[in-house]
Amino acid sequence: MCRWGEDGRIAGPSLEDQLERVFLNLKRTLRAADADFSNVARMTIYIRNLSSTDLAIIRTVRDRHIDHRRPPASALIGVAELYDPGVRVEIDAIAAIA
Repeated sequence: MCRWGEDGRIAGPSLEDQLERVFLNLKRTLRAADADFSNVARMTIYIRNLSSTDLAIIRTVRDRHIDHRRPPASALIGVAELYDPGVRVEIDAIAAIA
């Protein structure tokens, strides 16, 4: 999922800023399908240069958008690189829409 802002630039540079942009973009995509985060069944978060302090940031931002009492199945994967050096995070999600 893209973390571009409406101005066409990468959000950030902080991990929190980029995560927030990704979740807002996911929300917009879900809304276009008449869905929301309650429809997300699986989510994979890819973090460039994952560190021990990143998990708290990820949980904080994620919990602003999804019901942390019923979160989707998820995986967190640390990677060495993403498609652009300014990008710290990518998320892919699968939603079940009836």
